[in-house]
Amino acid sequence: MSKEADKLPLGVIFSEIIKGIIVFQDAVRAARLKSVMVDLIEQGYNYREIKEILKLSPEEIFEISKEIDVSYDAVYSRIFDPKKQNYPDKSDIVFLIDHGCTYREMQERLNISAGTMYRALNY
Repeated sequence: MSKEADKLPLGVIFSEIIKGIIVFQDAVRAARLKSVMVDLIEQGYNYREIKEILKLSPEEIFEISKEIDVSYDAVYSRIFDPKKQNYPDKSDIVFLIDHGCTYREMQERLNISAGTMYRALNY
C-alpha cells in the first residue's frame, strides 16, 4: 500500500470501497432495467404496464427511456395495429414525443385523425 493509504483510518478506506461498490451496483441495475425495458417494449407492453411490472416510478421510467434506442417502427407497429383498432396509449405518445417525434409524424405514421390523437392524449 502507498504511504497515503497507511495514513488514512481504516473506516475511511472501507467507506470509499463501499461507495464504489454501490455506484457499480447502480450502474449494473440501470443496464439491466434498460435491457428488460427494451424487451418489454418489443413484446408489446406499454409504459404504464412496464412501470407496474418493474415497480418503477414515472421519473425512473423517464430516465431509462431517454437512453433507450428502440426503432420508431417497432414502437409504431406495437402501439397501433389497424387490424385490431388499437389506439395509442398516452404514455406511448409521450414516449415518442420525448424521443423527438413530431405531432404530425405520429399522426401520419399512426394513420389517425387529430381528434383521435387528442383523445389519446387526454385520457
